[in-house]
Amino acid sequence: MSGECLFRGVGIGVVRAPVLPMCRAAEVPADLGTDPEEATGRPGPPEPAGLPDPAASLRTLATDPLVREAVLASHPALAAVVRQVLDGSPDVNPARLRRAVRALASHRLRMSTRATPFGLMAGVAPVRYDTERDAADAAKVRWGGAHTRRVRPDVEWLIELVSAWERRPGVLAHLRVVVNGLCTERGGRLVLPYVPQSAREGRPPGDAPDGAGGRRALQEVSVRNTLVVQAVRQLARRPLRGAELVGALLLRIPGATEQSVYGTLSELVAKEILLTEARPPSTAADPLRHVVRSCADVPPTHLPELAELRLIQAELTSYATRPVGSGASSLEQVGDRMRRLRDRPVPLHVELALDVEVRLPAAVVEEAARAAEFLWRLSPPESAPDHLREYREAFVARYGTDRVVPVTEVLDPDVGLGAPAGYRCPAGTGHAQATPGDPERDRALAELAQQALLSGASEVVLDPDHPAVRRLARADGRPPATLELNAQLLAASCEALSDGDFGLVVVGGTGQAGALLGRSGHLLDDRTAAELAALVREEPAPEEPWRAQVALRPGRARLGNMAQVPQWLDRLLPVGCFADPDDPGVLDLRGLAVRAEPDRLSLVDSATGRRIDPAVFHVLTPQWDLPDAARFVCELAESGVRRWRAWDWGGAGVLPYLPRVRYGRTVLAPARWRPAPELLDVRLPFADWRDAWQRWREGWRVPERVWVGQRDRGVQLDLSLPGHLALLRHELLRSGQAELREVAADAAGRPDGWLRGPGGAHHAEVVFPLRLTRPAERPEPQPPASRRHVPPRPRPGVHLPGGEWLSTAWYAPAARHEELLAVHLPALVDQLPAEVDRWFFLRHRDAHGPRLVLRFHAPPEVLAGKLLPRLHDTTGRLRDGGLLGRVVCDGYDPEWERYGGPEAIAAAERVFHADSVTVLEHLRRGYARQEGVEPPLLAAAGFADLARAFHADGAAAPAPGREDRAGADWLLRSVPRDDGAYRAFRERRRHVLSLVDPYRDDPGPAAGGHVLRTAWARRARQVSAYRHLLRKLGERAWSHPDRVLHALLHMHHNRLIGIDGDSERLARAVARGAAQAHTDRRRQSR
Repeated sequence: MSGECLFRGVGIGVVRAPVLPMCRAAEVPADLGTDPEEATGRPGPPEPAGLPDPAASLRTLATDPLVREAVLASHPALAAVVRQVLDGSPDVNPARLRRAVRALASHRLRMSTRATPFGLMAGVAPVRYDTERDAADAAKVRWGGAHTRRVRPDVEWLIELVSAWERRPGVLAHLRVVVNGLCTERGGRLVLPYVPQSAREGRPPGDAPDGAGGRRALQEVSVRNTLVVQAVRQLARRPLRGAELVGALLLRIPGATEQSVYGTLSELVAKEILLTEARPPSTAADPLRHVVRSCADVPPTHLPELAELRLIQAELTSYATRPVGSGASSLEQVGDRMRRLRDRPVPLHVELALDVEVRLPAAVVEEAARAAEFLWRLSPPESAPDHLREYREAFVARYGTDRVVPVTEVLDPDVGLGAPAGYRCPAGTGHAQATPGDPERDRALAELAQQALLSGASEVVLDPDHPAVRRLARADGRPPATLELNAQLLAASCEALSDGDFGLVVVGGTGQAGALLGRSGHLLDDRTAAELAALVREEPAPEEPWRAQVALRPGRARLGNMAQVPQWLDRLLPVGCFADPDDPGVLDLRGLAVRAEPDRLSLVDSATGRRIDPAVFHVLTPQWDLPDAARFVCELAESGVRRWRAWDWGGAGVLPYLPRVRYGRTVLAPARWRPAPELLDVRLPFADWRDAWQRWREGWRVPERVWVGQRDRGVQLDLSLPGHLALLRHELLRSGQAELREVAADAAGRPDGWLRGPGGAHHAEVVFPLRLTRPAERPEPQPPASRRHVPPRPRPGVHLPGGEWLSTAWYAPAARHEELLAVHLPALVDQLPAEVDRWFFLRHRDAHGPRLVLRFHAPPEVLAGKLLPRLHDTTGRLRDGGLLGRVVCDGYDPEWERYGGPEAIAAAERVFHADSVTVLEHLRRGYARQEGVEPPLLAAAGFADLARAFHADGAAAPAPGREDRAGADWLLRSVPRDDGAYRAFRERRRHVLSLVDPYRDDPGPAAGGHVLRTAWARRARQVSAYRHLLRKLGERAWSHPDRVLHALLHMHHNRLIGIDGDSERLARAVARGAAQAHTDRRRQSR
């Protein structure tokens, strides 16, 4: 890992810090007491009252007006209790008062120890640094007092308000509407598979258990697909005003009335099948302004509340301009006004922009970049999650490798594959398989932890030469183009930082720049925001994918605030949101399709074939908060990239103690403890619990200062303080799974003092956006010219049972296929009716196991009246003999895209037929021990003959000279050299050259006997005629001839040997080696 670093900084970043200095964390009452029933909902033993005067403690904790305003902004119910106590009210319940003291103490700790932005408790500010060192590379820090707020209505509150208004006919008439692009037709109904939680549905999906993680998956809604609904779908595919839509419907629908039409439209709007422009997009900088503007044309008689909303807008603007810490009364006033309009506990959302200036030395970001690279090299090697790998297999089995299929069709469980396993918005029909662990990785990590424990070491120090790193680190795979590293920065002072005396403690990160910073994007100054946008927006090269920003509404409405991010990309991909598909900056989901690549699935524009890489700039949980369509397209974009991961102990993570892990000046993971089960026992009285805690702490050497929580959600506690110890027990009982970690300053071995304000030093995290130092090479599986883009075909095209194709599948173990093909299928073929003009077979595997697929073409009455009874007798005998399991009759979906299109498919099927006849004869001879050629060598001979025949001129006998050379030239040009497999050719060179010759116009020793030679000759004629047809079709052919020939070779191997990638790679290497040897010999003989 020496030399140039894989990643580099971009000159900007963001500092995240709590608004209060860390010294204020000690201002917690000495004895808060505990309440197990409050923490767990289960009764526990009586606890001592704890606080002698909880009201006095509450008043002390709420002395700071900044604290009161911050609590009012994030927890109005707690603020109400505080207000009662400060006003001297005697009516506060004592138990409620004690709970309020604990809650306010926790908020106070959060405001001084937790840097994650939240309300007025912690905020963000830009960070700048030099990307190259120079003499003036010194840290500069200023903490000012002019912090500013960004205030907007809570997204859930605003959506509920709009959803109630937009259904009114008088409002709907003046709003533009558009059909939800997620809608599909099913059995006479129009179905919307994804409906986010809203006021009409009550509880969010996370609140209702379903037996799978305690969350309810979102369900679909549907309406009858009446003539009115069909007309709405046609007319509102592009946005138009509600009144215009009603007028058009009245002209189309005989007997319809304005009242009935508005009733239908209101129902469609209520179900979100029809979307209105009044709903603010997730990229809106000012959602409230968007709503006011959208409704500006609505007459006051139909929307009298709009005037009140304008007053709220003015009051929010006034509140935002007040000094932070002196706005509680204004906040309370506007909050009350908002609740009168729509009652919600927290009707507005407040964010804090810190009045902080930071410039860091280049050495800091260089250290961050080195740590990010080290973590990437230690990350698991997978370039796609297991469920996507399984999904690609299912996609290829269903659609082949060349078809592009609309996204909406693929995800439809009735006509497509449905969502991948584990998807929940909506829930798919498949079940996610448990991901098998990596035993070697787990073993190496467990050894690290065990060695540290046995030696008494408090940390593991890694470097590139460490044995565990040599076992786990990998340099292969394509790294992410950008990423973010979030780390706590530790230094005693600004001067120490300038001198290079600093440390980093990794908090987390993302594999894409902007994901962590997106939610803070609207808080940044214009210059910083523009630079971040430029980082993620880079215009792709002509062959690179277009990037598109996904706009969506999360499944849980309360998380809409996290999804409210700036639009940083030029193209927008709305999923279930209002948008104008005619806007050149908008990609319509209905116009996107899925295509199989050699190692992944990709998203493409249906019209042009251009690849699309969607992205989201937030960190919502994909499985719960993203619509399936949004999650799917984003995961497709990430496939093929080896993802960046923070340090993960893997299977060793279950251990009760894990040591600190350090690399250079960066702590990759602080030491971590899991509390003993007895410390989570709600029945234990506090005094007994304290004794058990002390014993456990001494036994496991837990320091006094700890971070309690999970990842970045928690607070820092000083366990020498009784009040902090009481909060620790409350948190352990409440969560049941909280972890203890050493605090960053102890982990880094440096004080936390560089970000200093008037009140003292503040904790600080820095989010470092990083980019690749050099652009990563994208693998190009085939030459660009070899893949022609074909738009998605219309859904009809499958030959269903009862038509001119009969397709049946015989399920049997792969080891039984040779006997079935060599002995029993020929017997059936000999009995085929004369009207069957072509048939073929292939080997396949699906969820039910290996199978042989047989397809026969003839007039429907012949297939039903003559062939089907014979097939019944044959399969009956095979089942009785124990040779077959399931037998299935299915449809046949021709691979038009793979073999040249509908005009070429019949010629391709004649090649399939000829190849099947040829392969059956080879298998018969092999089964009868009449042929001793190794199967891969026999396949290589077939490859050479197919390549030669494909480049013949279509005559009965291939012309000598140029056409003969064309097959060999194609093998040399189109089959990559595989040095590993090529060794097999060298070891068998003499034997191979007698079998495999792309120049020879007869099969030679590979085809012994008259029957086999005749079959090879018939196949060569069909292949040559097929190529002649493709040449005649020219650009009308749906696939480039090179891809067609690759497919013919692949299917020849499939019929002869089966699904075996190593064998096929060997056969291709042998065919290429033979072509090279024969070409060299001809050149030398001239």
